[in-house]
Amino acid sequence: MKKTLLFILLCITCQAFSQHKEKFKSGVKVTTVEKVAEYQKPASLLFVFKGDTHLGAFFLDLENHIKRRFKKELKKGYQLNFMYELTSENPADYEVEIIPKRKFDKANYQSVAYVTISDFKGWDSDLYKKRKQNYNLNIILKGKNSTELLTLVLNVSNYFTIDRKNRNSSKLIYEHLMEK
Repeated sequence: MKKTLLFILLCITCQAFSQHKEKFKSGVKVTTVEKVAEYQKPASLLFVFKGDTHLGAFFLDLENHIKRRFKKELKKGYQLNFMYELTSENPADYEVEIIPKRKFDKANYQSVAYVTISDFKGWDSDLYKKRKQNYNLNIILKGKNSTELLTLVLNVSNYFTIDRKNRNSSKLIYEHLMEK
């Protein structure tokens, strides 16, 4: 009986202490890029942010970084706009107030980029500065006839708030959308 109990205790101990600690590294990685063979950079672009109203502040920050990147890299006169299609069953008043009410006709743009977030994971939520998040930022670029031209998935890992890596994300979005 003692040998059996000792064996079970030994197995439990080995299982519990055999786990190794993985190091969390913040950053943005491209996980998926799928382009059609005849892809050309769009002459005009509309970004459509889709998701929950809780993501309004995140998408506003991402919009600012994308605007800066396009302004820095492209000539004046490039038609670039942003539209928000965020919904929620019971949104807070302040969330609804910060979401821009701009509407654009998608037919007026050569391409439309749909931006969403998926697979959001957060842990260490009780720690203020050490809170960790990981999510996928999905960008699907469609042409005038609603054909998919590009699918881009960025895996983002960061500390503290969800929008810490928006600058890096906007750089990768620009590089993949505007390269030939």
